Amino acid sequence: MSPGARAVGFAVAALVIVGGVALHQTSGGGIGLILVGALIVAGLVLEPRYRGGRPDAEPGGRGWQRTGERFRDEESGQWLEVWFDPASGERRYVAEDSAAPRHP
Repeated sequence: MSPGARAVGFAVAALVIVGGVALHQTSGGGIGLILVGALIVAGLVLEPRYRGGRPDAEPGGRGWQRTGERFRDEESGQWLEVWFDPASGERRYVAEDSAAPRHP
């Protein structure tokens, strides 16, 4: 999730929680809104942990292998290398340090 989307999520959660607190003070209800806001915050906080960290981070640990595949990302213009974990089948695209293309 992008940082901007996370900020919007936190802002929405804050508005829902504030609305729930205001509703609870005026009519005694609003607990549901407070719980929904808390769930949104918990989801935003825990999301990076279950997503596996940054997707462009160099794979760590044992078992990761370079596949020899490379390509230029059309959006950023960076050269990316493909890494593969045979145990999980996961593939990661890691930005190369140099902008100059390398030939394997």
